[in-house]
Amino acid sequence: MFWCLGCQAEFETSRGLSLHTRTCQYAGSALVDTLRKRKAAETQERHQKKQKIRKNAMIGSPEPEPIHDAPMPEPPPLPDPLTISRAGRVRKLPGHLRNMQPSSLTCLPAHLRPPVPAAPARQQPSPETAGSRPASPPPGLPLNNLVAHPQNEDAMSGKSSADIVRTRPNEYGLYRIYTVRPQRDPEGDVSIEAAFDPTAFPKPAGAPNIPHGLERLLQPPTKPEPPPFAPFANVSIFTVLYWQACGDSNLKSYSQIDLLARLMQEPGFDPKDLANLDSAHEERRLDNYFEHDKGSPLSVDDRWIKGIVKIRLPKEGVQYKCEEDVPEFAVEDVTYRPLVDVFTAAYKQPCVKTWHFIPHRLYWIPDAATSRSAAGSCASSARSPSPTSSVPTPSLSGSPCPQPSPRPSSFPCPRPSSHPSSSSSCPSSSSRPRSPPHPPSPAHPTSSCSSSQPQSPSSLSDDSSSSALPQDTHEGIRVYSEVWHGDAWLEEDARMRTRPREAGDPSDLEYAIAPWGLYSDSTHLTSFSQASLWPLYGYPLAQSKYVRGQPTSFAAHHLAYIPYLPDTLQDLYQAIYGVPASAAMLTFLKRELMQAVLLLLMDDRFMYAYVHGLVLLCGDEIMRRLFIRFLIHSADYPEKMLLACLRFFARCPCPRCRINKDKIIEMGTRNDLYRRNWVRQDDTDTIYRIKITRRWVLEDGLALTSKYIARVLDPLSLTPTRSAYSIRLREHGFNVYSLFAPDLMHEFELGVWKSIWIHLLRILYAVGEDAIQRLNQRFRQTPPFGRSTIRRFSANVSNQGKLAARDYEARLQCFMPAFENLLVGPASRRDNGIVLDLGFDLATWHCLAKLREHTEISLAGLDAKTVDVGATVRTFAKKTCGEYVTVELPSKDSAARGRRTAHLNKNKNIRKRGAATTEAKRKYFNYTTYKFHAMRDYAPAIRAIAASDNFNTQVGELEHRHVKRFYARTNKIRAAFQIAQHMRRAEKLRIIKRRVDAARASQEGAAVNATLTELVTGGKPDRSTAAVPQEPLPFMADPLARYHIAESQRECDDLSLWVASQAADPAFQVQDFLSDLRNHMLTRFNVALPLGDEDYSMTDRSRVVFMKNRIYWHRVLRVNYTTYDRRRTQESINPRTHGDVLLLATNKNEGDHPYWYARIIKIFHVNVRMLGAFDEEPKRIDVLWARWFRYDQSALSGFGAKRLPRVTFIPPQCNADQFAFLDPADVVRGAHIIPAFAHGRTSCFLGPSSVRNNGSNLGKDINMDTDFKYYYVNIFADRDMFMRFYGGGIGHQGLRLQSDTAFDEDPYHSDWQDIDEDDMDELDTTVECEPLPWEDVQEIHSEQDALALVPELLGANGTLNPLLDDDDINQEDHTHAEDGQHIDSEDEELNAHADEDEPERAADDSAGDSAAVGDVLDEEDEGGEDEYAIEGYGHL
Repeated sequence: MFWCLGCQAEFETSRGLSLHTRTCQYAGSALVDTLRKRKAAETQERHQKKQKIRKNAMIGSPEPEPIHDAPMPEPPPLPDPLTISRAGRVRKLPGHLRNMQPSSLTCLPAHLRPPVPAAPARQQPSPETAGSRPASPPPGLPLNNLVAHPQNEDAMSGKSSADIVRTRPNEYGLYRIYTVRPQRDPEGDVSIEAAFDPTAFPKPAGAPNIPHGLERLLQPPTKPEPPPFAPFANVSIFTVLYWQACGDSNLKSYSQIDLLARLMQEPGFDPKDLANLDSAHEERRLDNYFEHDKGSPLSVDDRWIKGIVKIRLPKEGVQYKCEEDVPEFAVEDVTYRPLVDVFTAAYKQPCVKTWHFIPHRLYWIPDAATSRSAAGSCASSARSPSPTSSVPTPSLSGSPCPQPSPRPSSFPCPRPSSHPSSSSSCPSSSSRPRSPPHPPSPAHPTSSCSSSQPQSPSSLSDDSSSSALPQDTHEGIRVYSEVWHGDAWLEEDARMRTRPREAGDPSDLEYAIAPWGLYSDSTHLTSFSQASLWPLYGYPLAQSKYVRGQPTSFAAHHLAYIPYLPDTLQDLYQAIYGVPASAAMLTFLKRELMQAVLLLLMDDRFMYAYVHGLVLLCGDEIMRRLFIRFLIHSADYPEKMLLACLRFFARCPCPRCRINKDKIIEMGTRNDLYRRNWVRQDDTDTIYRIKITRRWVLEDGLALTSKYIARVLDPLSLTPTRSAYSIRLREHGFNVYSLFAPDLMHEFELGVWKSIWIHLLRILYAVGEDAIQRLNQRFRQTPPFGRSTIRRFSANVSNQGKLAARDYEARLQCFMPAFENLLVGPASRRDNGIVLDLGFDLATWHCLAKLREHTEISLAGLDAKTVDVGATVRTFAKKTCGEYVTVELPSKDSAARGRRTAHLNKNKNIRKRGAATTEAKRKYFNYTTYKFHAMRDYAPAIRAIAASDNFNTQVGELEHRHVKRFYARTNKIRAAFQIAQHMRRAEKLRIIKRRVDAARASQEGAAVNATLTELVTGGKPDRSTAAVPQEPLPFMADPLARYHIAESQRECDDLSLWVASQAADPAFQVQDFLSDLRNHMLTRFNVALPLGDEDYSMTDRSRVVFMKNRIYWHRVLRVNYTTYDRRRTQESINPRTHGDVLLLATNKNEGDHPYWYARIIKIFHVNVRMLGAFDEEPKRIDVLWARWFRYDQSALSGFGAKRLPRVTFIPPQCNADQFAFLDPADVVRGAHIIPAFAHGRTSCFLGPSSVRNNGSNLGKDINMDTDFKYYYVNIFADRDMFMRFYGGGIGHQGLRLQSDTAFDEDPYHSDWQDIDEDDMDELDTTVECEPLPWEDVQEIHSEQDALALVPELLGANGTLNPLLDDDDINQEDHTHAEDGQHIDSEDEELNAHADEDEPERAADDSAGDSAAVGDVLDEEDEGGEDEYAIEGYGHL
């Protein structure tokens, strides 16, 4: 009898078992377990043999003295974390990190899992499951937990209790609530590897890419199928074409050559197959290849089409009887794909298995991790209270949390958990470093904390026998991460389900929304030519944002390449009317062209799918009726106004509300919130205004710049063009203005913050002296951090050259230490404080707005911080900016102008600086901009669409890389269609590549199954044929481990000789290196202190034996940790470049800082064995030699004081050691420590020593024999670092020392302290509630209402008077200057004033209105770095 290790199925023959293991989904894991057990047994056998040899060697030796029976004394207690050494110095233990293992995420839901044969001894049938499937899955697969539970939410009030589906909380306390039970749980198909940061844990080179959903290719085919490399004749041809089309670059670098070499070594490649290869013929074969299988993604004919759109050419003063009589201009070569075909192909991909079709609400119980770790399951008596009691929820006024810290300036203090952990185990060994001063009370014992592993919300299941559920609906805190957590998808899904089902649909056919997000923007294809492309991308929002955000995942679907107005337009216009088109007319035609292309895409097939849905067999092999919906259209500000058909930066500059431009200054006040309630609606009033003015322009010949048209359109900043979204979708309840969410990259990083940064540079130039030089020097000395998170700054940060969004973001993150005390003058102390407050508020707001996982608490904090930013900006503009005469920044043109002036005046004793200054234009700080107004829209947008990375334009900017790469392969003539062809071929080749990888894996799987069969039957596997997977790279070995240090022992020194060679070093004079290292070894071996002694004795230390007396050096420590959004990532600690680390403090006092900081000097390991333990193998002990920082309590810091925490090295006179040995497992993660440049340097901490060559890389011109007096801890280094201080991170809740959510300590007034209390009379605003803003605007519901606004146009019979004077027709309203002028969209904050006649144009900004028509910048200029694949997704 033979049986399967995975599912316990029994078979009579070995052949039957072999056939079964090919398809058994549990056999692979069983093989791994079997091999592990076998290895453990062999290790134990070798250990027993060694003990037997030692025992035999002792035969013949003198008998030991008899041991008299005596009572065994009790073992002494372990050393207390807080002890006093013999020298009287304080020594304490940092908080340990408990590596909590994640639960399995790979099993299917219990109610959908196919029957699995189980051994009779393991079956436990229940009345509900008997005869259908086993009551429990095979061992090792945890049950999923789902129950139906009634809810009281407003959005769910119409649902019966049977319809509401609620999962059980997982280890993080996360649970989901569905209004409709999904047919499949997508979380069940997400592996734990999906939570790993791809930059920290990349796949090995040459690893096959087999996504979920291709398991059927690993099974024997049931019917003849084409080969996986179809339509090519053999795999060799496919390999070569794939390398050519899907390479990372057009330049064949070393990596590309290495890739080609690996591809040529893959199974099935034969160079003979490439004889007479015709690449062009093979590409045509690929273009025309389609499959007949309805479930295949290659079954859809989604080829690119060349279309034609037509736009009308009106002329002021020329009248026509109707719009159809107006001359048309045909724009040809519109490259696009039908939307229905693109959507159908996308939902047939195998990766759909991990997509979400049914939206749900995600909730978090903050104390669930602690309570579940204590009892194993959540008991009803241990339920967490409501969020208003368990986690302080602030009001929008920003009131402080309950029980504030005794020190208002302190950061949120850790609070110990009330539930002890039953699995406190991480590494049993622990380090005992000596501590910096100010230790906590010895009465508080050491607490451990958890470095939580990534978890997902618990899966769906019918079983309800597990842990008890919380019974109160409101005890969970709402979480927003993915789009399916937001309200927009939930509302669309609820609206869809209110409609009757389609006739003929079976009752089990699942109805679902297919939400899509769009992105459009023009990009330059080259660096020096005028070649550009205007692509329109589509992203399926059902796919995880962590996949959509990686350009290498190719999640973007190219929908169309929007054409520009051809040059022949002016020729035709002049041939018809005798004059060329005006600037206003060209802007009108560009807007018309954009809407015409969108109308071409939303054809009749699309409208049928929008209303009635598409019945598709999706990639997860489930039939659904999908209703296409648009939730987002991401774009920069000019593009938004173009899509919404609004005037750029006119009277009402916001595409979402109708606030007036002159009221933007009050952002953050109660009046501002009051005005935002006047949201834009695609209502009858809007439609009639557009309809009437459009008829005036096309039929009656009224000028676009006429004051009469402005009188109708200006109150809402409309244009005579109606949006394509409104034309097609308005009748189905769609509001076009709801598409446009704020854009963090363009509107804050390249908008608000950039304008403030530029004006701060102007202030420094106005201050004079060496302020700019000191700023540049400080930024040069700022150390980098992370994997390109904060890069090394350039030598001249004041040079506003070609900068990306990431450059401005890095300046904001490191702003406060660099700008401290740079302003000088009578009011310098006040101005420096205002500027630092402004920098802290902006950095805090930026971190909150850019979080990838939000809770209601963090959103409330974002609302409150937005109020702070508004008040701080107004204070900065009124009090600080008015003290300095600021002019335009120096540039190449102004410098040349200054040199010419100096040359002319060289005989007049005029200084060169003064001559240049006299010609510089005065510049004022302007914040009356849309981008400043949009800061308050982020929190509502996050509640609707979830975290801001779902609608940030950075993802779309990254996609531009692909079209630029393919442009180099075209002949540069009408390149758009050629680029489209290359894109489609690459898509097909990637699909075929996954099939080929799956086929190769199936062949390797057959060898693995043969090995498994031999193990089960007792035979020996044939090691020559068994497939052995390649060993991953060392730092990828185990992402779930706490840390990794290389195994190499090449670099080593004799320990005694090395210490002797360092005798003259001051660091070795203040520390007894060998004695402290032996003490550390004793603590790592858990050796207890002798009774009555407070330190280890010489005898104890002599028991430590260093094997070969060697110390082995290492260069890098890699620390794995879980981020606030439950992603697993890695950080490299290199003492030469980035050696500062963060450790968990054991302080329990309310006012103590939650973390300790140290600078790693050396990384090494020693092989140690205790004297007398000859029967034990030497133990490798990894050690960090570190230099302590101490927290400076004399400096105010925290979210209340708006200052960074300040630390300093420990001076020799303090009663604490300066150096210590640390256990790498105690390192939480790296820290970004920035020198406090304003306080200078000192040599009192330590003399010239080699420990400083770890180097913060401050430059060779800096005296490396001194230290800075103080350092600042950069809490804004990345979002994960910020949440460790701010509190409320779900991935951080495993820390036993939790930090409270931080808010400003000063409570706000109920009116939100409008603007400024001291000088409110200087601003034209008040906290008094003004009349409703929409009461002053007369709504239009008919043509008569519109004509009543322009009585001058009415003739005697009440019709439009065609005999108007030319002056009346062509009279311009200067408020519409954007129709004919180019305004720098990103520098609108700098150019809005009338006296600023020459806008400053930075190389990284788009060209204003020209950007709206296609002249936009390269993605590299807009921060188009891959934040996910370069900076490391887990960090942010």
